[in-house]
Amino acid sequence: MPFERFPFRQKSELKDNQFIGMPQFLEEKGESDFIRVLFDNSNNLLRMYGSPEEHMKNLRVFRNFTMSYKYFGTKPTVAFYTNPLMYKSLKNDFFISKPDFFVILESIAVKGHPDLRNGVYSAFLALFIKMQVEKVNKTLEFVRIDNARVQFIAREFQIAMACCDRDSPKFPESIPRKISSGSIPQFYDKIMEFFPGVTERDAEFDTILHFLESLYSRLPDALRADLFNDLLFVFETLVNCLNDIIKKHSEWFLPTDIT
Repeated sequence: MPFERFPFRQKSELKDNQFIGMPQFLEEKGESDFIRVLFDNSNNLLRMYGSPEEHMKNLRVFRNFTMSYKYFGTKPTVAFYTNPLMYKSLKNDFFISKPDFFVILESIAVKGHPDLRNGVYSAFLALFIKMQVEKVNKTLEFVRIDNARVQFIAREFQIAMACCDRDSPKFPESIPRKISSGSIPQFYDKIMEFFPGVTERDAEFDTILHFLESLYSRLPDALRADLFNDLLFVFETLVNCLNDIIKKHSEWFLPTDIT
């Protein structure tokens, strides 16, 4: 076989330049404590799987495969929870499948703009990234991983998003006011224009509508309008930034027949 498949190793096993742009699993103790609670409430039914620590390690292996979120039915507004799988050629070059490059891109975005880790920001980013992954969902293409290029993309992202950082000299003196109402349904409709053809099935947890309602429903209308203009400015900048990166580095993020 031309490739040797192996899961990406933990950061402690890697040099810094081997880990650029790669997402990490949750903190180990937190995962272990959560699984221990499940064990304690299972009436000993889970004991057949070993200790909570052993079960945690098995779950990590089990869930860590390309596009596993589709297999497990994870909501598209939930960030990736896998590490990219790397494939080693007989010439000792390392390759990644194209869908896994979006895992790296999401990690770059979260590290480059920390607000994207939380709430509606995180949900928006995850949904947008998942829409882009669909373009390579049905392809079986692998591209050589180039850490220098990953670093370059990270710098591109930071430069493009600097105008959304209030501590940056590139932050504008005033945010464009495109939203005049604090209406959550109206703003939600505006956000969903970024996702043509996508309909959230309900307003339960982990939907953009849920985050908007839970975070902003108790605020005065005028304040909501100001915050919505800030959000829209970040979202528009983010979409333009990611689209530019995908287009510029199309051999990583698009099928070969349209690059």
